[in-house]
Parts: sequence; structure tokens; C-alpha cells
Amino acid sequence: MSSPFLYTAGEMRPSHQLRLLGLLLFSLIPSQLCQICEVSRENCSYLNPLVNTMVNANYTKGIQSANILLTFRLVQIQNQRLEQQLTQQIQEDIKKREPEITSGELALAILALGACKNSSEVFIRDAHLVSKLGEKFKAEIENMETHSDNPLTNYYQLSLALLALCLSNGNHSITNVIPYFTPENKNYYFGGQFSVDTGAMAVLALTCVKRRIEKEEIEADIKDLNKTNVYITSLVNKILSAKNDGLFGNIFSTGESMQALFVSSNYYKNKRNCQETLHTVLHNIFQGAFRLPIAAAQILPALMGKTYLDVNKNCSCACSPDKFNISTDKPVPVTPTISPSNISVNYSVQINKIFNSTKVTVRKGSVFLDVMMAAQKQNKAAFCFEMEDSPWGPYITSVQNISANNNDRTYWQLLSNGQPLSQGAGSYVVKNGEYLEIRKEKSNKTIYGPLLSQHQTTSKSLGRNPAVPLAEQPLVNGIQVLMESSVVNSAFPNPSILIAMNLAGAYNLEAQKNLTFKLMDSDTADLTIGQLALTIMALTSSCHDPGNKVSILQRQMENWAPSSLNTDASSFYGPSLAILALCQKHPATTLPIAARFAKSLLANSSPFNVDTGAVVTLALTCMYNKIPIGSEEGYRALFSQVLKNTVENISMRILDDGIIGNIYSTGLAMQALSVTPEPPKKEWNCQQTTDSVLDEIKEGKFHNPMSIAQILPSLKGKTYLDVPHVSCSPGHEVQPTLPSHPSRVPTSASNITVKYTINNQLRGVELHFNETINVSVKGGSVLLVVLEEAQRKNPTFKFETTMTSWGLMVSSINNIAENVNHKTYWQFLSGKTPLN
Repeated sequence: MSSPFLYTAGEMRPSHQLRLLGLLLFSLIPSQLCQICEVSRENCSYLNPLVNTMVNANYTKGIQSANILLTFRLVQIQNQRLEQQLTQQIQEDIKKREPEITSGELALAILALGACKNSSEVFIRDAHLVSKLGEKFKAEIENMETHSDNPLTNYYQLSLALLALCLSNGNHSITNVIPYFTPENKNYYFGGQFSVDTGAMAVLALTCVKRRIEKEEIEADIKDLNKTNVYITSLVNKILSAKNDGLFGNIFSTGESMQALFVSSNYYKNKRNCQETLHTVLHNIFQGAFRLPIAAAQILPALMGKTYLDVNKNCSCACSPDKFNISTDKPVPVTPTISPSNISVNYSVQINKIFNSTKVTVRKGSVFLDVMMAAQKQNKAAFCFEMEDSPWGPYITSVQNISANNNDRTYWQLLSNGQPLSQGAGSYVVKNGEYLEIRKEKSNKTIYGPLLSQHQTTSKSLGRNPAVPLAEQPLVNGIQVLMESSVVNSAFPNPSILIAMNLAGAYNLEAQKNLTFKLMDSDTADLTIGQLALTIMALTSSCHDPGNKVSILQRQMENWAPSSLNTDASSFYGPSLAILALCQKHPATTLPIAARFAKSLLANSSPFNVDTGAVVTLALTCMYNKIPIGSEEGYRALFSQVLKNTVENISMRILDDGIIGNIYSTGLAMQALSVTPEPPKKEWNCQQTTDSVLDEIKEGKFHNPMSIAQILPSLKGKTYLDVPHVSCSPGHEVQPTLPSHPSRVPTSASNITVKYTINNQLRGVELHFNETINVSVKGGSVLLVVLEEAQRKNPTFKFETTMTSWGLMVSSINNIAENVNHKTYWQFLSGKTPLN
């Protein structure tokens, strides 16, 4: 098979067969930044921890230090001794390991050695590195053509290689290269979730190609330029959809995402967006998140307004070297006067649904790797593992002698309390009582040893999370503001609203505080089991101790039992919330309660209810992820069976437009489907559901604060399982971007006539009736207005209401009240269709 790639070194020659993308050695491209977001000159000292982390590290692996050298040169950190050391190590490593060096490693080395017009360009030319990179890039593409679109490495490295070729002297046909970078390619996805750092690197590479086409330095059709623009725009939107609290994906993918946005988007023209990103990143710097040199190297260029597209320039920097307080002294270890305390953690290994679990004791401040080593000492057969060094620290390659396999695209995933970690085994500091797990997973992109990008997943669960398009974010912000404004006038302190505020990130801090205090003062005697459980979760998400409310709830659940085998499914709703709240506080003591609850669900024969099923899924997923050591198999099988049945039932209620049950049950159902360890047989189209919900919001269907509280967490990428992990650092009130709707000129509404019927024909009720009345109300009126007008005209239509978290509920009509014991209630219909 002939290859579409032609390569030369030094001299560029035209091809008569193909239009070539000719690329000159580090020729100058204007930066053309759309808008950067950098730390000001006055605040350069905030970056000292990053600089010192890189300066004081011990570099032993040559080519793995390329990230560091590239950053040093881009931001003009003056340390001649270290720069010479890194340059020499990279050059020697290339000579020793040239055949085995991957395309991404070689690309990064070329960028680092050639950055900012320095003498290392001679080595790049004499060693023919660009031609060799071209051959490796060609091999990647050929492997994709013969192995189901899978490159030899991964798309992060493929994008890095294209970027280096674009900035150097590689020659390749643009019409054959661009289609491989379509945003829908499976290689951008990791466990079903868009890989933000991969997308960001692809944006940088495609932007370089785009600029060369626009400068007519390469020959290409207008359709190639249009296609490149479309791909860049789509990838940028995917990056922006992964935004959370100013970060993109996670803290480690944010640096390259910022670079991608600098060169391809106007996102940072909004100063508030810039402030949000810088505030969050600087906070993470102060918290020590960038302890690894490579992590510091990937975030620093963006914070100083630089991108990898600047490597071919004579680099300068707003933060002059004297602005940095660079310490070259190694920290002197201090002998502690008090021995550090020990902590106890739970650790398990899962392979093909077979679990090996243990409890280990380690020193406070230990990392995940320490736990793995302690477990291996206890039982080598069950917990043995192998690892290799990578720029991101130890990379787990084998557990129980089972290796991660590039051919079947499997890898070892680290989890805490059922949630994938964004840090590696050598970085993540464990906590007392934590449930840690390492699990063999299958990826949607090829894993090739230690990735150049972080090898941990950036998704928080199984990759079934909604993505709200950037253009629709103001719509979501708008319903959040509507929900929060209801707190001021509500006499009913609604814990669901506080949970939603805390998970989404509150805009109205005063309303958040007031609602928290109201819930803290609530009398538990007045609360149902479900209301008490929600109150506990609301206070937990506010970082307040719920006090004796937890023990009260536990006693109530110890005495709980369904009234019969066919009791209505909705009667399990409150107890499900109770299991979830107790699981997040005391999973070990909740286990027998949850097991009895699960058995009751299996025995129940009533029709399925989506809301209840969703909360059951959340509760038992929490328990499934926190099964105590030593008793897991029976419990795990029980919970797995109930979860499988429940999730299949939820899946059967997904309508053609993606709505699950009805629009008001969809929010909780989305949470359930995004976290369950037992996904349904029929694949759920999460994006379709999200798009339909957004359409319903535009139609004004979500004006009730409780309905907003149930849908908002999913639209913000959160679930009730995130309640214990909410960060409560003191914040400042942020004004959201709201939808810009044209203001409507008020017009007087004309009256409409409505036929209203009340009907009670139930057996065993003394008063039977079927009465109809015509009432005239203004157009746009709600049902309650019809009831009030009918009552005014005829006492037979008298009604009473009670306040609930969903608003007013009609509890009695014509002196006939709903009866929980008799399972009766008043249902409203339009025609013959029950109302939501």
C-alpha cells in the first residue's frame, strides 16, 4: 500500500502526485492569539512554587525532561547550569534509545531543543530528527489504517507529532492528514469521556496547520481550510464543555487547555472567565497540587501567556527572572519531635468482578503507592504489582501478574470511594477510613506505556456524564438563579435546594448561608425519613456537622420495613435517601440495613417508579463502592443484582427523545445512569437526554424550584454521590452569565374558559360525586387559579392544600382528604392525561 506521506530533510521538493504541506525549519509564525489570560507582572511571585519545583528536581531520565526544558525556554527561566544538563541528557537519550522512542517523545524533544532560537537547532538538523519524526508519524497513520483506527501510541502523541512537524521541516499531505483529526474520532475519548488534554493538543496542532494555509505557505483547497476550522471549533467546544470551577477536565489538563483557548477562542476576552481560571489554579498551587515537575511545567507557560506555538520565536516574558525567588537549596529534612500518627484505609483489587480486599495501616500523609506496598507485604499473591517510572510518577503496569495490554487497550485505574482519581499512585495522599481500589479497565484510546499526557482519567465516573454546550450555559445559570431566589421567600427550608446549590456552586452566598442555618435549626421530629436524610446530606455538602440527626436516622432505618410485598414503589423513596445519607457517613454500620432494604426491593411486586429507582441506584452504588473488608462477596452480589434490575427498568423508561420517565424524573435518573457500576444493556445516549432537557428549559418547564434542584446537579456534571466531596473553601460571590432574552412588552391577557370536573367514585368512601363547572380565568393562568375560581363560584369545589418541597399540594377536595393508609390521593388530568 502506498503511503500518502512524503518526507524530506533540509530541502523541500514539490511532488507531482500530491499537494504537499511544506514546512520550513522553525520559520516565524505570528502568534495571532485571540486573547490570553496570564498572571500580571505584579503577581509573578505567586508562581515561585512552580519554578522552584522544576529547578530543584532531580532529573535522571533524559527525554522525559523535555517538558521541563521546553517550559524553561518558553518562559525564560535563567538557569544555565540546569538548561545545559537537561539539553545534554535529552541528546544522549535520543542517541541511545532512538528506535524505541515514541513519536510523541521525539516531538517533545524537538520542540524543547529547538525552542526560542538556540544552538540546539544544530543537533536537530545533524541528527535528522525531523525526518525521523516524519517516519514515526507515518507509521502511526499506517497502523490506524490497518488496526481499526488505532495509532501505535495515542492521539495526544499523534497531535504532538503533528505540531512539531508543522513547526519544523516535515513534509506531509494535508488532505490526507486532516481527516484523521475529526473530533468524532474514538481516540479523543477515554472510557467514554472526552480527553481534554488530548483535545487541547490537537487544537494547537490544527491551529498551526490552519495558520500556514492562511499564509499560503502551503498549498491546500479551501475545503481543507474549512474542515480544519470546523474541527478546531468543535474541539474547543468540547474543551469548554468540560469546564468546572475555572478548570478544564482537571487541574492537570488545564494548562494545555488554556493554551488551546488562547490561540483559537475568544473565551478569555471575558475578564471574569480569566479571573475564575487564575483564582482556581493559584489556589491549587498554594495547596501543593503541582508537586511533580512535569505538572508544574505543563501549567506554567499558560500562566505566563505562552503557548507551544511560540517555540519558533525569540522568547521574552512579562515576568523577568528577577521577579522569581528561585531557591537552589535542597530542603533540609527535619527530624519530627512527635511521631506521625497512623491511619487505616481499605484497599481492594478488582479483576473481572473478582475482588481481593484488605485493611492496611500506613503513616498519615502516605500516598496511594504506600498503601499498595503495605498490602503487597500482607499478601503478595493477592496484591503484588509492578510499575515503571514516568514523568508523572510511578505508572502501574501490572497487578497480580496481569499487565495492562496495549493490544486490547486495557489499563489499571485508581479509585477512591468508587471515583476515579486524577492523580497517580505516587501523588494521591490517602485519608483515614478511605476505600481505595485498583481496577482493570478498558479504554477507548490506546495506552502506550506511560503517557506523555497524564494517564489518569479526567472523568469522575464511568464516562456517562452530560455535556452542556457553552452557548447553553447561560440557560442553566438562569434556572439556578431562579432556584436560589426562591430561598428568600420560602417558609419551607428545602434541603434539596441547598444540595443543588452546593454541588453546582452557589451564586447567592447569603441565600446559601440562610438556608443552611434554617436546616441546622430544623426539628427532626417534624421530618419524614426522606426529609431527614436530605437534611443530613444538605448539611454535609455545606461542611456542617449534622450532629445527632445521623444517629436518629439510623435508628429509624433499623426499625423500617415495608408494609407489604406489594407496597407502592414510592414508599421506598425516602428509605433510599436514608441509605444514601447513612452510607456517606457510616458505611460499615449501614451495611446490614442496606442489605435488608435491598432484599425488600427484590421481593416487592409493585409497578416500577423512575424517581424511586434512581435514588435506589444512587444509594446502593454508594454501598457497593464502600463494602467493608472481609464480607464483600455476598453483599456485592446482592447489591449488584438489585442495581442491575433497577437500572434495566430505568433504561426501559427512556423515551425516544431521551427523556427518562418524565421531565421531572429525568434529573435523578441521569445521576443514576452516570454512576451505576451495572450499566444497562441498551446504551444510554446521555447527550440526547441533555439536549432534550435544555429544550424543556427553553420551554419554561423548569420554573418550580424543586424541579430545578433535581435537574441542576446533572447539568453541572455532579451527582448526590459527590455530596461528601464538596469543597467549602470561603468563596466570593460570582455573578453568572444569564441568557439574553428580548424584553417582552406586557399586554393584557384575554380571558379563557376552562371546564373543571371533580370526581370521586372510590369504593368505601361515603360521599361520591362527579361535578363539573365552567370557569373563566386569564390566559396564562396556572391550575391553582382555576381551583380558586371554581371554589368562589360553588362551595362544592372547596379544596385545601399543604406545603411541600414541590410547592402547594392539594390534599382535600369537597371535604374528602387524601389518605396515606388507604393509598388515595387527588390526581389532576388534562383530558385523560395525568399531569406531571
